[in-house]
Amino acid sequence: MDIERALQNHYQNLLNKISQRYIKGQTHAVLSVNESIINTDWNIGKYIVEYEQGGKQKIQYGAKLLENLSKDLTLRHGRGFSRSNLNYMRLFYLLFPICETLSHIRNILYDYFDIYNLRGIFFMYDNGGQQCQ
Repeated sequence: MDIERALQNHYQNLLNKISQRYIKGQTHAVLSVNESIINTDWNIGKYIVEYEQGGKQKIQYGAKLLENLSKDLTLRHGRGFSRSNLNYMRLFYLLFPICETLSHIRNILYDYFDIYNLRGIFFMYDNGGQQCQ
C-alpha cells in the first residue's frame, strides 16, 4: 500500500510539473503575441501619422486616407484593418508618441487600463479630450 501511494505521489508530482510548465508556456506565448500586436499597431499608427504630417492633406483627405488604407489593406491581408481600427492605431501612436520600449507601453496599458476602456480613451482623445497622463 505504501509503495502504491508513493508511486501515485510520484505520478502526481510529474503531472503537476508538466501542467505548470504547460501553463507557463501558454502564458509566455500570450504575452509575446500581445507584445507583438502592440508593437505592430503602434508602428502602423506611427506610419499613418508620419504620412499625414509629411503631406499637406486636409482633414477631409485624412478621412479618405483611412478609408483607402482600410480597403487596400483588407484586400491584401484580410480582417483587422477597418477604418476605425486604423484610427485606433493612429490614436495609439498619438497617445504614446515617444517611448523607450514598446514593452513600456504594454506595461502602462496593462497596469492602468482595462483593454475594454481603451476604445473610450481613444474616443475621448479623438474628440478633443485631454490626453491621458
